[in-house]
Order: sequence, then C-alpha cells, then structure tokens
Amino acid sequence: MEGVNQTLQVTEFLFLGFSGMPRGRPFLFLLFLAIYLITLAANSMIFILIQLDSRLHNPMYYFLSHLSCLDICYSSVTLPTILVNLLRQQPTISYKDCMAQMFFLMTCAGSEGAMLAVMAYDRYAAICEPLHYSQLMSREVRVPLAMTSWIWGLLNSAIHIVLATYLIFCGANQIHHIFCDIPPLLKIACSDTYVNEMALHTATVFVGLSPFLLIVISYVYILSTILKIRSSSGRQKTFSTCAAHLITVIMFFLIACMFFLMSFAGTESALLAVMAYDRYAAICEPLRYTQLMSKCVRVPLATASWIWGLVDSAIHTTLTTDLAFCGNNQIHHIFCDVPPLLKIACSDTHINEMTLHTASIFVGLSPFLLVVISYVYILSTILKIRSSTGRRKTFSTCAAHLITVILYYGMINLNYNRPSVGYSLGMDTLVSILYCVVTPMLNPLIYSLRNKEVKGALQKLLTVWNRKYIPFIFSSETD
Repeated sequence: MEGVNQTLQVTEFLFLGFSGMPRGRPFLFLLFLAIYLITLAANSMIFILIQLDSRLHNPMYYFLSHLSCLDICYSSVTLPTILVNLLRQQPTISYKDCMAQMFFLMTCAGSEGAMLAVMAYDRYAAICEPLHYSQLMSREVRVPLAMTSWIWGLLNSAIHIVLATYLIFCGANQIHHIFCDIPPLLKIACSDTYVNEMALHTATVFVGLSPFLLIVISYVYILSTILKIRSSSGRQKTFSTCAAHLITVIMFFLIACMFFLMSFAGTESALLAVMAYDRYAAICEPLRYTQLMSKCVRVPLATASWIWGLVDSAIHTTLTTDLAFCGNNQIHHIFCDVPPLLKIACSDTHINEMTLHTASIFVGLSPFLLVVISYVYILSTILKIRSSTGRRKTFSTCAAHLITVILYYGMINLNYNRPSVGYSLGMDTLVSILYCVVTPMLNPLIYSLRNKEVKGALQKLLTVWNRKYIPFIFSSETD
C-alpha cells in the first residue's frame, strides 16, 4: 500500500445542463439548430453586403462587419457542441476541448464588449464632431480600434484560461451547465479557487465596466448634441443613426448587471469600445470622421480587438490546462468554460480566480470606460442640436450600437459577476444560453431591420441575383 494518496486526474467532463429535460431534447435540438442557422445566415449576409456594396464602406459598417464576425464565432464556439450533446445520452467533453472552448468563448465575449465601445465612439464622432468625423474615424484610427478590441478579448481570455489550468478536479466531473465556462468549473474544483474568483471580479471591473462607461459617456455627448437640434425631424433623423447600436448596448448590459464580479468578454468588449469610438467620431467630429476612421485607423482597431480577446483567452486557457481533474468529470454546463471547470478541479484554483478577477478589470473595464466616454461626448453633441428632428436623427445612428452594448454587458455580467457560491445553476445555464446563443442572432436583426442602407444593399444584391441567375436556372430546366 502506497503511503502517498493518489488522485484520479479528470480527463473529461459531463454536462448536466439538460439532464432534467430528457423528453424536451428533440425540441431543444431543433430550436438551437434554427437559432444557429439564422445567426450564421444573418451575420454572414450583413458581412457580405458590407464588403460588396460601396455605399456601406464607411467606419460605422466597418465595425459592424467585425461585430458580425464576432457573433458568428461566438455562436460557433458553443452551439455545435450543444447540438451534438443534445443527441447524446452522455453529453461529455474532453478536458482539452473544454479548455479550448473556454478560450475561444472568452475571446469572443471580451472582444465584443470592446467593439461596442468603439462603435459608441464612432456614433459620438458622427454626431458630436461631424466636421471632424472623417479625421476621427479615418482608416488610421478605425483599424487600430477594431484590432485593439480583438486583442482586448484575447488577453482577458488568456489570463483566465492560464489560471484555470492550475485548478485540480478530483472526483466530481459533472458540470451543471450546457458548455464549459469558468463559474461552473470553479464549483467542482477541489483546489482553492480564490485567485480565479478574484481574477473574475477584477476582469469584470476592467473588461466589462470600461467599455460600458465609454458607451455611456459617448451617448451622454450624443444625447446632448441631439437635444440641441431645434428641428424635431432633425433630432429624429440624428437619433435614428444610433438606434440600432443603442438597442444592442442596452440588451448587452441589461443581463450583465445580474452578475457582479466577472467578465472575460475580452474581444467583444474591446470591439464594442471601438465601435463606440466610431460613433463618437461620426457624431462629434463629422468633418474629421473620414480621417479619424480611415482605413489606416479602423483596420488596426478591428485587428487589435481580435488580438485583445485572443491573448486574454490564451492566458486563461494556459492556466486551465495546468489544473488537475481527478474523479469528478461532470460539468454542470452545456459547454466548456473556465468557471465550471474551476468548480470540479482537484488542484488549487487560486491563481485562476485571481487572473479572472484581474482580467475582468483590464479586459472588461477599459472598453466599458471607452464606450461611456464616447457616449458622453455623443450625448453632449446631440444636446447642442437645436432641432428636435436633428437630435432624433443623430441619435438614431447610435441606437443599434447602444442596444448591442447593453445586451452584451448585461448578459456577460449576469453570467460572471457574482460569487462562486450561492447562485442558481439553472439560472447560470439560462443566462449562458441568452448571451451565447440569442444575442448573436439578435445583433444582425437590430442593425438591419430599421437600416435603410443595409436593406437597400440587400435589395440590390437580390435584384442582381434575380437578373443573373434566375433566368439561367429556368433556361437550364427548359433545355
């Protein structure tokens, strides 16, 4: 008999998110499949339209194309795994696949938050600085902003994953979730998760709050500018340019406030911040917008957003791979994420938790602050518009971005900003579905339903398709 206790390292996790509804799995499979197909089709359509139609080659749609890419990646990280597990009697995922899923999930989440902040700044520039909009949103500005958003999410994700790899999972491998995430993993971890929890809380402050504050500030300036417009039609027209973004921001942050200390929404958070800056440049600096959001600016911005999320995710994934999982391999989730893995780890998760909290501060708060600042300037610019119509029209250019930001930060914070104990696993699963499945599907609808330019580009594309291919198809059938 050996004198040293040995533990069984967990090699796979078992998802229990849908364990209580065996009869409803066929319906859930069809529902999630429909949502996934709609998400892919809608976001792909928007991305293609922006690339093909020259009328959409401006900073606002440049950032929107990045947001569409993020939503496609976001849903593709979780939904395929969920669909496969709904068809399996034992929904499992390997340890390595769980770490990989968490890495990409956190990268996309963080980058989107930053991108929403950038879009808020773009609306600010367009409304508050219309004369300088071309300069504020020149290529040299918007490209780095978008790239920073991606980098923002990457760094945040990397930190949390690195910490998660140090967790030990001994015995319990059942994750009460539908995919891998940090909170559910922390629940089943055998080691200390203090560092991971602290990292989650810190990341929530920086990665989540920063873009949110930037969005708020941007819209404060936007609203102030719109209110200064004397004409009611001018205010309405100006406000319409912000409507889609505003709705997206509201939905994003609405669900985020239900959790109170975590956000590895690195890439998306950074991208939202970049998009907020784009709105700032379009509203507050319209004359310099082409310069501020030129190709030399927006390309680096978009690239930075992706890299931001990638680096953050790499850190968290690396830390998670060092975690020990012995015995318990059941993840109470529907896909792999850092929190659920930390819960079933057998090793000490202190470093992982600290990294999560730290990443929350830097990856979440910074983009949030950028979004708030952008909207403060945007609101102030809108309020200076004397015409009510002008104010409304100016603010409408930010609505879609603002709604996306609210949706993003709301759901992310709802899922991560809460203690590791004393929360409902069922609510955790529900919120995860909302921000990983529903939000990516809603974003293209929010940005296209009331957007005349997008609808016009789609109509033009369909017209060309009908003229070129429909006659060819019928002629082939006749032959």
